[in-house]
Amino acid sequence: MAVSLLEQAFHEVFPKDWCQDTLRAVAKAYEKTMEHCVPPLFGQDEAHDVRSHYCRGIFEAEWRRLSNKYPKIKAESRRNKAGNYSHTYVKSGNIILTASAVPSPAYKPRRADFRDTYNGNGQLGLFEQDSIADAEDIYAILLYGPPQSVSPGFVTIAFPSNHWHSYVERINLLALHPNIISTIIPEADPIEVKEPIIQPIRVSPEEKIEEPLQPQIRRFNKQVGEKRQ
Repeated sequence: MAVSLLEQAFHEVFPKDWCQDTLRAVAKAYEKTMEHCVPPLFGQDEAHDVRSHYCRGIFEAEWRRLSNKYPKIKAESRRNKAGNYSHTYVKSGNIILTASAVPSPAYKPRRADFRDTYNGNGQLGLFEQDSIADAEDIYAILLYGPPQSVSPGFVTIAFPSNHWHSYVERINLLALHPNIISTIIPEADPIEVKEPIIQPIRVSPEEKIEEPLQPQIRRFNKQVGEKRQ
């Protein structure tokens, strides 16, 4: 099977062992979440509400720990501009990664300034050329989920276009390493290996904004004997 220039560039800076460690980090997060986010420690509804946050916290801490075993990979926790939320930043070569839990690999994560900043290099144009290795930075997102599931149904490296219209390339880590998750979460359903399909990112429909109404002068019929003002 032919490998695209972008996928080739990714595997040159993120080795096979790192990809497998990333899957292990995802699997560990799901496993620990399903162990801990249950009654009596949480009520049933509260367990459901907190599960995705708990899973994210375990995964990103473990992802940084495993990534920093590799001398050429940099992984660190970063705060957003407001300082009230953190994300994990991973970089190797000229490829930057962050991670997001989403309902499916076709979904775009919620808007965040840090994602827009990392993605602001006009990368769609780069992907159409043979100059990927010369690009200053290329941004990709590690998409995993579904967030409320007992096991991850997908773990995908997705490269968004510069205006988030679509993912121009996807690398299906579960398809490349199908046995990693099942060795950690034995009850996980068998993983169906499919070729990634490039499709528009699903976003919520935009709210229709009506044109502002212009004030109108209400005219009255002239009464008999009334003088026009």
